[in-house]
Amino acid sequence: MSLNPSTLRKFTHFPKSGSVLGAFDVKEATINLENNTWFVMFDGDVKRKQAREAMKHFVGKPKHIPLNQKGSSLVCVELVCSEVTSVRSNPNGRVTIAKGHLMFPTVRHNPTAAIDFKHEMRDMITDNPEKSFKKYSYSRLNDKDFLD
Repeated sequence: MSLNPSTLRKFTHFPKSGSVLGAFDVKEATINLENNTWFVMFDGDVKRKQAREAMKHFVGKPKHIPLNQKGSSLVCVELVCSEVTSVRSNPNGRVTIAKGHLMFPTVRHNPTAAIDFKHEMRDMITDNPEKSFKKYSYSRLNDKDFLD
């Protein structure tokens, strides 16, 4: 099962269109999971600092979101704000758009195929480890002298 926008909204407290965020009305709020982007459109001219303050409860805070009903599979998602701009819209006057992207900080993809990994591992094996590593003598593994 994959991540869907309604689950993401629920766990990150991302606003809905027509809601109030801070003291500002939200005209439109969208999450696009295909491009991993999001935006919030405020009604009127909102200063950058005010917009970031209104969005601080969901921007820059990593959340663990379940991928299934049982919650056995989690994905970590963080919403990052990259830009807040005020633009003129037709016919409503001015709107402020905050936009950003989704970041998956704990997702790590396997960078290589198994055969490439084994080849790289073979290159790491050394014939003379004493040349690169220091040798310590010890009497017992968990001895105080060993731990120091």
